[in-house]
Order: sequence, then structure tokens, then C-alpha cells
Amino acid sequence: MRSVEETGLVKACAAVLPGDGEDGFALRLDGESAMLCVCDGCGGLGAARYEALQGRTGAYWASRIAAQQADAWASAPWTLPSNAEQGETFKAELEQALGSALRAFSRAHPPSASRVVGSLRRTLPTTICLALVSEGAATWREVCFAWAGDSRGYLLDANGLHQCTADHLRGAPDAFESLALDAPLSNFLSAEQPVRLSLRRLRATLPCLALVATDGAYACAPTPMEFEMLLLDCLKRAASWKGFERALSLSLRRLACDDATVLADVRGFLSFQEARSVLLPRREALKRGFVTPVRRRREDRAFARERWERYRADYDWSQGGRHERMDWRI
Repeated sequence: MRSVEETGLVKACAAVLPGDGEDGFALRLDGESAMLCVCDGCGGLGAARYEALQGRTGAYWASRIAAQQADAWASAPWTLPSNAEQGETFKAELEQALGSALRAFSRAHPPSASRVVGSLRRTLPTTICLALVSEGAATWREVCFAWAGDSRGYLLDANGLHQCTADHLRGAPDAFESLALDAPLSNFLSAEQPVRLSLRRLRATLPCLALVATDGAYACAPTPMEFEMLLLDCLKRAASWKGFERALSLSLRRLACDDATVLADVRGFLSFQEARSVLLPRREALKRGFVTPVRRRREDRAFARERWERYRADYDWSQGGRHERMDWRI
């Protein structure tokens, strides 16, 4: 397997129970195009066990089936949709592929008997967030995120971290509120219901990182500002992309209370040192303007929310334009 220095693909993972983690992922690089996919098996909803399959839970298998199917789907030639109409067709094809894979597994492998019934149980439930990065020009790349649930897609550039996907949570809390509320999912994949994805396309200015992350990764930080700080701190401590990958994995293992996965596609940097010189100046402004003041007034939720609202202006790219050629969401 080629190293992160050769591919530009970063993988950082942490499992609460090593070997039994309920996150799945896939990474693919084809020429100048890349596919990143993270899936977070829904442990409560998918607690049913498959005794014939190593006693793993439905959540464990769901995340892996979805990630493997996303990888198989992306192995065929694909072109990003140019408008929302093409996006509907593109989305439907991916939805069909994911739904068919989950249903086929469910038919072939019924779970063991369980007392958990009704609304508390689903067959093979998982979230998903997939990023497709296509060929572009010297100064930009086209990026398309497809997702269901609260696994997220981001861009990280000299101006900071930008959330490009909107969580599917009941009540639609924002990224600050959701860390405290633990709201239930309003949408996720499962074998017993049609797959419904959201799609977001935008043009990313280089250099940057396109990232996808499960909720165990970003929720290990008390605020969205702190998650950006975590990424930049790991970059500051590292001397190479491999070192960044290692530092991020170690941080997730230390901080995360749930399985956590972050994948990144590095674009437009000539070297790791150039990435540090482009991205790290932002760290000082982030620390001085947002992270340190909130840490000093840790119990002051109103103050943290005021800083969040200021931070959100550059962070929240989840809506974007609609029906515009290079920036739309369906």
C-alpha cells in the first residue's frame, strides 16, 4: 500500500473497542480523482448481533457494507454532475447501489434472535458521508459531498475549517448546539427503508484539504472551534503527512468517547512544509479570538455561543447556493 506522502490521502481512526469499532471507511485515488467515505454504524439502533458472522452487530456490518459499496461504485468511471438536475440522477444511482447492498446482505444473513423490537431496532443502520474530488485546474478542484446522518464533510484552507454538509438531526440543531443536545438522527441508511442522500457540490480553491469525519471525531471537541484547533495542533506537531496522520490518530484515541474516523485528501500543496506555512498562521488567530477566550470562561455558555456565532460566519458552508453551476445542494 502506498504511503500518505505518495497519495496525499490521510487516514486517522480510533475505536473504543479495538477490533470491534462500528466505523467503516473507504479511500480511493484514481489519477487526479479521489473518493473518501466514512460510515458510522448506529450502535443503539443496530445492536442486533449476527452470531454466524463473528457475533458482530448490525451496526458493525452496516458501516462496512456501505463503505465497501461506495468504493465499488466509485471504481467505475464517474463524472460529477454539473447542475441540480444531473445531481438528482447521480444521487439516485448511488442511493440504489447502497440500498441494494444493504438489502442483499440482510436477505443472506438474518440477525440472531433479539428482544429489542419496534422503533428501537433497525436492520443494518449506518450514517455515511462521501466526498468525491475531481480533476480541475491549477487553482481549484470540484468537490461533491453525499451524505445521510451526521457524518460530515469539510474543507480546510488558509481561512480555516468549513463545514460543507448539514447534519440530519431532529430539530435541526446547529453544529454548536448538537454537541450538547445529542439529538436523534432524522435520516440514516438501513436495509428496511429507501436510501435518501443529500448532495452538495462546490468548487474548492487550492491549496486545501477535503475531509470527511464521523461524529465521534468532531464531537470529541467541546465546540466546533476546538475541532479546527485539534486539526491544526496535529499539523503543528508533525514533520510530515505521515506524522500528521499519526498525531491525529493518537489525539482521537485520547479524546474520543466513541469510534472516530477522519479521512482527508490533500490538494495543491507542493510539500508538507508549504502546508504548514499556509495553514498554521490561522491557528494563532483561532486560538486568540475563539479557543482561549471560551476556555477561560468554560461555564459561560452564552459567551461560548456568542463566539460561535462569530466563528460560524466563515465556518458554515452547509447551505451554499442553489441551482448555481458550481455551488448547489439537493
